[in-house]
Parts: sequence; structure tokens; C-alpha cells
Amino acid sequence: MSAAVKSPAVVEVPPLDAIVNAPDLAQLPFETLTALRVKCAATLAAIESAQLVAVNRPDRKIIDIADDQMLTVAEACGLLRCQPRFIWRNKKKLPFVRVLGPRSLRCSRQGIESWLSARKAR
Repeated sequence: MSAAVKSPAVVEVPPLDAIVNAPDLAQLPFETLTALRVKCAATLAAIESAQLVAVNRPDRKIIDIADDQMLTVAEACGLLRCQPRFIWRNKKKLPFVRVLGPRSLRCSRQGIESWLSARKAR
């Protein structure tokens, strides 16, 4: 006699954005949390795989931190041809800016050059 194989129930998994913004994650059913964990693990594995491939791409520019120079806002403005206000207002969006304190920023020279070349390519 063959025993009937019971298929697992399909569990509705909410989108990640909804979960990140949900303060009551613990209120989700256990099955949903388990399904979410599996989905996150699969997504993480895919991201890690893509990173391994990307690391060996020939077009990848490797920035040598030892050769980089940290510039003041005034020095960075010279390279960017902008006002200091632009850097201060966009400090969280600009990838080359490092906040040292409430009134102190530094900008990576190589980061600025890389950012400018990416913008020119558009």
C-alpha cells in the first residue's frame, strides 16, 4: 500500500519592504516567519554568488585605500566644481563623503573621481 504524501501548505510571505518597516514582526505566524527565513537565505545566497562573480570581473576598478587622499570640503569643491553647501546637503547620498563629526566631513579623492566618471558615462 502506498501512503499519501502530504504536500506542504503554501505560506504567504510579505514583501521585504513591508517586513523591514513593520514594528511587530514577532506577531507574524511561525510558518510565515519560517518561510520568510528560507526566502531570505535564498536571496542572500544569490547575492553572495553575484558578488563572487563581480569580484573577478575585468572591468572592476579596485581602489587602493593606501593611495587615497581624504580631502576637506573646500578641496572637494574644487574637484567637483560645486559649492560647499552641495556636499553638506547631500552628505548622506554622496558615496565618497565620510562624516567625522557633527561639523566635520572628509571626501575621498578616488571616490570623487570614480563618482564623476560614473556620472559622465550616463
